[in-house]
Amino acid sequence: MHTEDFLRHVPSPIALVGNGRLIGPVGRYIDSYATIIRFNAFELDGYEAWCGARLTHWCTFGDTTTNPGLPRRHRRGLVPFSPFTPAAAESANIKSHFRRRMLFAAKDRLRNLFPRPSTGFALAMLLEDLGHRADLFGFDGFRSGHYFDAAHKHDRSHSRLELEFLISRPGFRVFSPYPTASA
Repeated sequence: MHTEDFLRHVPSPIALVGNGRLIGPVGRYIDSYATIIRFNAFELDGYEAWCGARLTHWCTFGDTTTNPGLPRRHRRGLVPFSPFTPAAAESANIKSHFRRRMLFAAKDRLRNLFPRPSTGFALAMLLEDLGHRADLFGFDGFRSGHYFDAAHKHDRSHSRLELEFLISRPGFRVFSPYPTASA
């Protein structure tokens, strides 16, 4: 099974909750979505008012050498999945025991435009390919650290243009705290 198969029938509405700065305390709103996908090493404890307390799916690039695992109570019953293929650069450092648990994408998307896409951007493009619409929270174009760690430094290969691209797509509503060229 690939990530595409896993996500093909997720219920709507879908919230993608990134780890960037949020527009405000929207946790209760996020928790109202049928499908809530969170990314990589997110935090919930103490941030519920801002980002919600629920999750239904965990999307990660899986590099467990730099990306700590989730607390056991958050990952119980979750299948970690990746929007990247097993051969993608983002999948290179995944520990074997974690790799065996993961689902991977069947194909990479938009590498010609974004050679090193973020996990959130890659998943958004995969969902678009599947015909899903989604609302995006915590996607701030890498202008801030994480909502739970303001000092976090993002991978320098990620592009702020990802946010502009997502805003231009009709299947997404982006709730960003920053003005954009499309706004």
